[in-house]
Amino acid sequence: MTTIAYDGTTLATDSLITTGNFAFGTAKKLFKLKNGGYVAIAGNVSLMPEILSWLQGGQKPEIREEDEIGGLYLDKKGVAWEFDES
Repeated sequence: MTTIAYDGTTLATDSLITTGNFAFGTAKKLFKLKNGGYVAIAGNVSLMPEILSWLQGGQKPEIREEDEIGGLYLDKKGVAWEFDES
C-alpha cells in the first residue's frame, strides 16, 4: 500500500513496493512533470510510465479491470487533482 500525503504545501510518498504481505524493494513514486506540476502515483508500478506520459499530454492509457492505479496530480498553480482507476 502506498502512502501519499499533501498538506497544501508539501507532496510526499513512500517508496516501498509491496504485494500482499511481501515487500519487493523500492521505487520512485513522486515525479516532477515538464509542465511544472508534480504527480504522486500509487498502484501498479508497470503503469507508471504510461500515467506520466498521459499527464504530460500523451494519450490516456488503457486501464484493464484488474489494474489498480491512482494518485495525486499537483498542477503548477498548486491545485491538487486526485485520479483513481481501480
